[in-house]
Amino acid sequence: YILSFTVLLGVMPFCSRANRFNSASFNKAFLNLLLTKSNLVYIILKVQVRGDFMRIDLNNLLSGVETKLDINYVLDLSNLIYSTYNPIKNGVNVVGRLYSKADLLYLDINISFDFFGFCDRCAEKVKKHFSFDVKRIVVEKLENEEDDDDYIVVSNRELDLDELVNEEVSLSLPNKILCKEDCKGLCPKCGANLNVKQCNCKKDVDPRMAALLQLLEDE
Repeated sequence: YILSFTVLLGVMPFCSRANRFNSASFNKAFLNLLLTKSNLVYIILKVQVRGDFMRIDLNNLLSGVETKLDINYVLDLSNLIYSTYNPIKNGVNVVGRLYSKADLLYLDINISFDFFGFCDRCAEKVKKHFSFDVKRIVVEKLENEEDDDDYIVVSNRELDLDELVNEEVSLSLPNKILCKEDCKGLCPKCGANLNVKQCNCKKDVDPRMAALLQLLEDE
């Protein structure tokens, strides 16, 4: 037989806000119990959270009580500093899932956000969209620490997703932000934006070449 029901929950057992989430932290929380047959139980959990602190209790996932957790929330990183300004104004979208397979727990998420900043060459305003995937295996300990790039080690069976996303966003940002790859920048003398117009300033001459250039001009 097929048993299907939906329950709206104010507090989810697998998430906490500073070890405790309140109902205001959630836009939606649905628990669907689907398909019970031949002693096989498939439990699918879906959570959509908006807030600035996301910790996930992994007990049910690691013990096999649940098999999947969908993740869809927005992380506020308006305080993140790049150069001398805060470039992330609209939050960071985190969409994906945690799921168990072959006795392993996998994290598979997409991180996307808009970057509002300034070109490092011409100082014009820049808006860029970043989007990338993060795939990790969640473990409680590692036998070989050299392989930690593919793994997330959690303590107390709790995943601090905000910390992970913050780190991934910071690492994804380039050393320089350009309005375009071939940006010409500013004239060092008059400050004109060389992408807009060509100024009449003469380039500085290497003093070692000045005498030779003078001879050429005299001829």
